[in-house]
Amino acid sequence: MPTVIISADSTVLFWNAAAENLLGWSSGEVLEHPLPTVPPDRMDEHIRLRDRTMDGEGFSQHRVMRLTKDGTPIELSLSTWPIRGVDGHVAALIGVIVSTGAEDLRFRQSLVNKQLAELERLYPTTPIGLGFLDTNLRYLRVNEPCAGQRCIHRSPHRQARGWHGTGGCGIS
Repeated sequence: MPTVIISADSTVLFWNAAAENLLGWSSGEVLEHPLPTVPPDRMDEHIRLRDRTMDGEGFSQHRVMRLTKDGTPIELSLSTWPIRGVDGHVAALIGVIVSTGAEDLRFRQSLVNKQLAELERLYPTTPIGLGFLDTNLRYLRVNEPCAGQRCIHRSPHRQARGWHGTGGCGIS
């Protein structure tokens, strides 16, 4: 997980390999230097978010636009937490970043998995015929009501193009 630790003045104190892979700068290039990812037009936003965390209030999954080493804008999901010293005062902040593309992909995959689980639950119990086709319109699976109506053969990979079932399950 790309992780960065910065001080109250935005000096980079920690930069892991995942941050390097995502953003392009090596830890040697950024350690003890100002955070290089903030575009000039987003500096006010950065200071506001940094100060909020330095005041002890972190946040989760805030969308921000930052720059990679080659200057390419990248939309990120940023979560921060204050790091407190032994005296209890906030000494720095840790930020965990995720590319929103990766975050959106995980969300979509999670949604697809939930939908497939629901279909798997309904498939054997529904009283109407159901069939699954692949992208070449070949039957991959049919449930018992559809097979009982003899609307298609239960064998996998039965070609669907140009083939008409005998009716009964709505798949033809």
